[in-house]
Amino acid sequence: GKVFALPAYEVPQASRTAKGRALVNFLEISPQDKILAVLPIGKKDQEMNVRYLVMATKNGIIKKTALEDFKNLRSSGLIAIRLKKGDLLRSVKKTTGESQIILVTKKGQSIRFVEKMIRPMGRSASGNKGIRLKTEDEVIGMEVVEKDQLKDYLLVITENGYGKKTKFSQYRTQSRGGSGIKALKASS
Repeated sequence: GKVFALPAYEVPQASRTAKGRALVNFLEISPQDKILAVLPIGKKDQEMNVRYLVMATKNGIIKKTALEDFKNLRSSGLIAIRLKKGDLLRSVKKTTGESQIILVTKKGQSIRFVEKMIRPMGRSASGNKGIRLKTEDEVIGMEVVEKDQLKDYLLVITENGYGKKTKFSQYRTQSRGGSGIKALKASS
């Protein structure tokens, strides 16, 4: 649940076939830390009015934090979300505050809700319930849908390689914290 920052110009340029360098050479991450998401933040985001980071956890918790709360990052990182025991961060996305959120679970459930249903919280907060999970289910993905993308599709791919493409309009908007609707019939 930590966030680190690194200016892009500090990453050395390499050829296409080069091996690259480990992130521990650039960031003060501990051996047990895993990098979940890499988000470029720049002038284009200001033009597009990106104002928040939305985070989703394995246990269905969702949290929205203002991007400006991450302006002054230490080299050792900052807490972005307080995770409860047994929970893991699954996804982090940039949003404008006017977006819609879709959460999808391992057992094929999904929920779509308006981002305004998530109130902005401080960095050290743990978040609110995004989707009510059934036993042995967990969130595996989150997508942010902007207003101009509402006529697009959502592609859901299973662990065994099966895929299903469905219009966003097929996923009705609900209240945050519900059990959602079936997105895909997942086999055990």
